[in-house]
Amino acid sequence: MGVVIGDATVTKFSYIEYQAMVLCLAGTICVGMLGIEITMNRFQMLPLLFPGVFSVRERRFYFFDVDVSNGQVAGKLRTHAKMLCRMTLVVVLSYLWQHCVMITETTVGTKFPQEQCDRGLDCFASELHFKMLFTQKGNGVDCNSPTKEEFNNRVVVTCIGFIKPTASTFLMHFGIAHSLSTLNLKFYGLLIWAGGNSRWTNRLFALIGFISLSFAVGLYVSGFFSEAATSWLTFVTTMSVPVFLYHVYRSARILDKLWKE
Repeated sequence: MGVVIGDATVTKFSYIEYQAMVLCLAGTICVGMLGIEITMNRFQMLPLLFPGVFSVRERRFYFFDVDVSNGQVAGKLRTHAKMLCRMTLVVVLSYLWQHCVMITETTVGTKFPQEQCDRGLDCFASELHFKMLFTQKGNGVDCNSPTKEEFNNRVVVTCIGFIKPTASTFLMHFGIAHSLSTLNLKFYGLLIWAGGNSRWTNRLFALIGFISLSFAVGLYVSGFFSEAATSWLTFVTTMSVPVFLYHVYRSARILDKLWKE
């Protein structure tokens, strides 16, 4: 394949071209976010997405059969629910991108990416330095090199490749993505109900969320993930857990107050 932008002598595409393709994921997420905002502002989507949690009857807005049509409570509940929808969209689109369009794996260290090369991925090595975030320069790794020696210094190795399209694989991953989104929405209502019925249960959700956030940050800072292949999907999935539990905790607190009024 020819190189349109940048320079590539040992890879199919240049590093700049791959980065431009990754921007398509960001653009897709932005379009999805815009669609969510427009749809939810024009239509009552929450009763459809969260049946049993939200409902509209006789022009009144209910949260677990509690009328919250007036005041700031409804606005707060909508904010938490919409944020959960945004998070679910990011996770689902990242999953579909990783398994149906382009696979991306990143490692940090001195080890030669032999496993990724065997799978036919194009690999690029970048200097492990803060300025890499701004320069976005990557040197192609020659997977066909007979020596395949380790790098002299610690580098960031990014391996990228396209997924070969097959109808069965696409249908399988679209089914998994649908199940994942449904699971998030259903569990949101279930955990709110559980946290609203018991303050200690809700506090447990908050504690688990804090521990998961601290655990994830600690692993990334300590470099545990540096020795193993990671991806944008890994990061998004890891960080979605504390975000999910935070909005469950806040919504369950509102439900607890409503039931005691």
